[in-house]
Amino acid sequence: MLAAGWTVTQSCDGTTADATDRWNAVSDINYAAAPAAHSWIVLRSPLDYPSAGNYIYFAIDYGAPTGDYRCDFAFRGDGDWTTLSTTVGPYDADTTIYYYNNKRNSLLLILIKLI
Repeated sequence: MLAAGWTVTQSCDGTTADATDRWNAVSDINYAAAPAAHSWIVLRSPLDYPSAGNYIYFAIDYGAPTGDYRCDFAFRGDGDWTTLSTTVGPYDADTTIYYYNNKRNSLLLILIKLI
């Protein structure tokens, strides 16, 4: 995704949450059931995607129940989320969340960084 022009607007490695890319190694992706500290990331599409003057924001959150290895996905097109917390995902109560149940976080990191 980053190679295609997407950018990281904020992320959390389970220790620090801020407006930088904290996912630089598989060890930066930490599962934990919210409200425990865990990893999440928000990516922004290139400008004019899907239409002129617009962005899509894509969030990935590893705050699933312990042992579930689920990550939550969310999309929005009306601006970035503003939560910068290590214990909750980056989205708000109005966000529709989708689930992915797989422990292949190394593959996910590759998809984000290289595609």
